Amino acid sequence: MAAETGDDYRWYETDIILDEFLDEECDGSIAELVNVFQVAERKDSTSFDTKVFKLQHFANGRNEKGYTRGFWIEDFPMKLKEIKVSYKKAFEIMQKVNLPKPHSQYVTLRNPIGPKECNPQWIFGNIHE
Repeated sequence: MAAETGDDYRWYETDIILDEFLDEECDGSIAELVNVFQVAERKDSTSFDTKVFKLQHFANGRNEKGYTRGFWIEDFPMKLKEIKVSYKKAFEIMQKVNLPKPHSQYVTLRNPIGPKECNPQWIFGNIHE
């Protein structure tokens, strides 16, 4: 992202789409990874143009990038946060939990805005599972 816009950006989220569903024979292999960033670019001496960038990386090596004008909400930026648990470690922990796994291929790393401050969190599943 720094190569795209310079160092003044905010990293808000990383989304992973897995090869398999979590409740099936899933080894954690990644089919797609999307990073979400926000940049405020100065238009003139009194205004900014805010863009949300999504950088997609596919397992076959293909990459795509795009942006929309607007704001990213519901997350604190993670650029300066320490990610204390890697994806690999979070996946291992999730596999060991003695609870049903969600029927989902989605994993998200985010630092949600909520009533209490917390560290960035790995979320396995989606809004339905």
